[in-house]
Amino acid sequence: MAYFAVAYPELTDNDWQWLQEIRRQNDSLYNVIAPHLTLVFGISEFVKEDFIVEVKRQLAGARSITFCFKCCTVNKDAFSEKYYAFLVPDEGLNNLIKLHDKLYSDKFIQHHRKDIEYIPHISLADSQDKLLIKQLVDRVNNSTVEINGKVTSVDIVYYDGSSLTNIEKIKLID
Repeated sequence: MAYFAVAYPELTDNDWQWLQEIRRQNDSLYNVIAPHLTLVFGISEFVKEDFIVEVKRQLAGARSITFCFKCCTVNKDAFSEKYYAFLVPDEGLNNLIKLHDKLYSDKFIQHHRKDIEYIPHISLADSQDKLLIKQLVDRVNNSTVEINGKVTSVDIVYYDGSSLTNIEKIKLID
């Protein structure tokens, strides 16, 4: 169906387990993909090799990104009736946005959605019940959550609508 570029963040074991426990209970993609930040959203108009070449070209010289997540937000999906609980970074936000924009700067430019704000995030939950999502967001924000980590690579993945295939990992400069 489509190729994506995602970053699987390096996290402590405790933070990973905390994320996965919330996702296991609330995220419909829990069994499809691990906690991640999407940098290039699904593009189906490229053959695999061309997609890989473009991502690698745009990532040439890109540096690792450290981050800290302390806040959760409600996000309404632009394409469905779903609401999401997004864990968003307090630190590293600008660098993640710049990396996202760089990836869309040339051959993917026609696929860059300018009508939807890019919010770097790790999804914790999705539901059509906005109250359920708001309660989860409030619970997270009333806790002392502080997830520090690093993005050291970008993975190219293929999603066929039900399962995900990891194709290639591209290391960033440390």
